[in-house]
Amino acid sequence: MVFFILMLFSWQLYAQDSKSTVETQWLQKQYITIKEAKDHSQDYSEVSLKWNYLKTQSHWDRQLDGQVFVSVGRRAEVYPHIQNVNFKYKLNDSSFEVGRVQKSWSFVDRVWALGLWEPSLKVDGFQFNREGLTGFYYNQNFQSWNLTIFASPIFAPDQGPQVKVEQGKLVSYNRWFYNRVASVQIGEIESPLKYELEKPEFEDVIFNPSYAFDLGWGRDSEGGSVHFAFADKPINQLFIGVQPIHNIGLSNVNRETKIYLFPEVHRHKLYTMEIAYGLSSWNMWMSLNVDEPYKEALDPRWIAPDFVREEIYSVGFNTQWAKNIIGISYLKNISEEPEVASAFQSEDLSSLSDRYVFNEVTQLSYQRNESLGKLGKLKFDLRWIRSIASNADMLSAKWEYSYFKNWTWIFGGDVIGTNKEDNNDFFAKNRSNDRIYGGMNYVF
Repeated sequence: MVFFILMLFSWQLYAQDSKSTVETQWLQKQYITIKEAKDHSQDYSEVSLKWNYLKTQSHWDRQLDGQVFVSVGRRAEVYPHIQNVNFKYKLNDSSFEVGRVQKSWSFVDRVWALGLWEPSLKVDGFQFNREGLTGFYYNQNFQSWNLTIFASPIFAPDQGPQVKVEQGKLVSYNRWFYNRVASVQIGEIESPLKYELEKPEFEDVIFNPSYAFDLGWGRDSEGGSVHFAFADKPINQLFIGVQPIHNIGLSNVNRETKIYLFPEVHRHKLYTMEIAYGLSSWNMWMSLNVDEPYKEALDPRWIAPDFVREEIYSVGFNTQWAKNIIGISYLKNISEEPEVASAFQSEDLSSLSDRYVFNEVTQLSYQRNESLGKLGKLKFDLRWIRSIASNADMLSAKWEYSYFKNWTWIFGGDVIGTNKEDNNDFFAKNRSNDRIYGGMNYVF
């Protein structure tokens, strides 16, 4: 990946027909509610550097679309976010691509960044950041038909909050990770937990092959379209095997129980069938997805749930008129119930291997761009997510004001509310992440 970035940078030095922008952004985020975990700050400074580069020629295209976030709270954390970094060779109605490429494999990932097909950056629950698959692509157009074939020898999983073990505790300075399991009841004894993280070898994670194809007809902005996609690839979310060991010997004076965590890569098959219809100013779509994990035998000492088949359904509608853009979407995830027979089972420990954030939710998004004449430009973004399953809500609002050509001032706020605070879902665990923020963006 570093090699691709350096090559693109060197080529840009003499590029003539290229488009390139470099942006830097600073945000100060102030969280309103005090978090239960002592490792978390109330305020974070986030600095990001974004580079969008595209050079097109008669046969060759080169593209880089990436960003690096540096979040500073109690500790500084760095998160790379690379959507595209690739080379494309075009020949008549076909093309070849190599590198990381964002594709429209599924509306579910495009709208929700669920991490179904493409990996996602999930370090901030209010932001939906999806990335591309890395490998080799072959694209072919047959009049109204189009075909994409993908193959890769390597795998890049989802990125989540950076977590480590310190003095037997799971520690992350990112507010979007918090493990509430500090002890467990064994009989009449309250046993404190001590964690051990067994990190996998780098090559065991990276060197996992993927295969996929997408066959489609038509365009959703020019009438109707339909497409079918299939993949045999690693699951974007690492599976966490959980093994408890309770030492009942006399040497264990604190009656501690050790919890060993084993992150592993597992595979699944994906099936996606989608139809869409629309015109230039609006479109509607329906997405049906089947996630079929391999029936792999897990270590019998683990208390983590088995892999289950999941069916994800989603519909959406988008429209644009004048200066307004509105999007509405509904998503429902139907999962088989895992069979885990263990007296030591914990919902919080099991949730370490949760793959998808949402189960049954609706989303309403609204965007308006307003010209204020000599006073500049104002952009407003609103997103409201309603969880039907949890009776919870998430609301985000952001204003961007530009007066000078390259400068933009940013102000916004995000809130989460739930009527089921004892629930173990995304909304209940993150209800104390309400915040406001402000900052600025500069385009070089």
